[in-house]
Amino acid sequence: MLAQTIPETVEVTTAPTTALLIDRTCPSNASAISAAMAGAFSVLADVLVRSGLTASGPPRAIYTAMGPAEVRFTAAIPIRPVRVLDDRETGAYVGTIRGERALRFVHHGPHDALRDTYFRIEDWLRERGQLRTAADWDRFTPRWEEFLGDPDSTPPEELVTRIYLTLH
Repeated sequence: MLAQTIPETVEVTTAPTTALLIDRTCPSNASAISAAMAGAFSVLADVLVRSGLTASGPPRAIYTAMGPAEVRFTAAIPIRPVRVLDDRETGAYVGTIRGERALRFVHHGPHDALRDTYFRIEDWLRERGQLRTAADWDRFTPRWEEFLGDPDSTPPEELVTRIYLTLH
């Protein structure tokens, strides 16, 4: 039963968050998404250091469109409110991520196993009549992931990822 495999499912309301952001589009296969995300967060980490900004929360990947051919997402690192920044060289900018009412799921383990958790979430949504076809995923957009733990220093089995599905 999914409730046992994803015990940490709750409805939450997130607060607006100031963040360092960068938008990316890539093919919709797992290796391309992983590479694009790693590249985006690397750019943001560099801009964070060069600009003297301080992270104030876990990094996020906010999916704005997911199709069979491509995925669009915004990589985000929450920061303390600061001056306006628009890094033309990298495309990074400071903006506000709006607060949302969302379902929050928790994935424990390596990032490359997130797909399995999404399959379990899909089953959970189908059981509740909230998802009938793949097109119904659009109702939960934007959806995002928050990454707790640094994948470079945290053992993969100890990584935690929060998955948020927007409720409209």
